[in-house]
Amino acid sequence: MSYDACKELSTIAVRDMTGTNAASYAALVQAGAPAGAILDLIARQCPDNLAETLFEEFTELPLEMVNTIMRGWAMATEAGLAFNIRSVRPERPLEFARRRLTRLSMNWDDNGVMFEISHVPGRHAAWQAEVAAPAVA
Repeated sequence: MSYDACKELSTIAVRDMTGTNAASYAALVQAGAPAGAILDLIARQCPDNLAETLFEEFTELPLEMVNTIMRGWAMATEAGLAFNIRSVRPERPLEFARRRLTRLSMNWDDNGVMFEISHVPGRHAAWQAEVAAPAVA
């Protein structure tokens, strides 16, 4: 996946999670639905090629990444505050690729909750696939 695809996926996810589909996400979170169900809901808003890319990436990324983002979304939503996810190009992409580094940072302030995700698409630590979203296929 390219950086642009990551950025587009983040935009689609935030728009869907904070728009008219917010109640669907709330129901999944309240039911303790698996990460795959959240990703399926996001994928329905994506063009087919981007949905395929979403599933490819999340078969290599830790399940906990989706759960953490959804907890942040729930906090922001319950407080009536802003929520955002940004795909941030690594400052040192060669180091990220060489180390197979994925970074998820969570920032919150008086305005809401914002996540920043940095990684080199397709270059994730091998162990991450072992704890990836199992419902994604």
